[in-house]
Amino acid sequence: MNKGDVLFFVNSQNSPGSSEKSGGFHLSEAAYPYKTITEAGFKVDFVSPEGGIAPFDGVDLDDTVNDWFLNDKAARKKITQTLRPEQITSHDYPAVYIIGSLGAISDIENNGPLQTIAQTIWENQGIVASIGYGYAGLLNVTLSDGSYLIDGKKLAAPGNEPNVADNALSFTTKMLREELEKRGADMVRAEPETDSVITDGRLITGSGTASASAMGQTILKEFKKYLYQVDLR
Repeated sequence: MNKGDVLFFVNSQNSPGSSEKSGGFHLSEAAYPYKTITEAGFKVDFVSPEGGIAPFDGVDLDDTVNDWFLNDKAARKKITQTLRPEQITSHDYPAVYIIGSLGAISDIENNGPLQTIAQTIWENQGIVASIGYGYAGLLNVTLSDGSYLIDGKKLAAPGNEPNVADNALSFTTKMLREELEKRGADMVRAEPETDSVITDGRLITGSGTASASAMGQTILKEFKKYLYQVDLR
């Protein structure tokens, strides 16, 4: 049995559908929260649709946290030996963090087992967090009453409105935002390259990679609050 504190969702596919764009998650979006949470004494596990090696990009070795993550044996093992959904017992995790990428849009959006994990953690009064395109993992999560998890919740809006109509990346961002709004999400827009993080109860969302450090700190803060309230330790 795997038992941890925070479960990180990452995608398995390296590209979104037939796109030639990289679909790996941005390393900082995993590295910063992972370092913050584990250095506070909590355990992090990674799960992906297929398990095994998870693709990533955006590596900046001049970034001390990126460099630390790739040189830390335990952290490296986490992203090269990710768990499969069937290896996860949702009740063992009080918090889930969904890491975004273009690959996540095709790989996680309609993954039933991962959606069930997120639903179970939320309905167990746990914390659900997401960054950037990680919204693909929240988009279709429904609760036991049939409502969308994100309905009526404030979310940090991913990206900006497209400046060029045929820019695939911007168009994907716009489409994702519109789909979130159709499901009742209240999107809170931020300026580009800011560390916008929005907390709405137990739901924490970050606008993108610039939010990675603040996401880790916010998840840790809310997680400690959760532990205190339910007296788990």
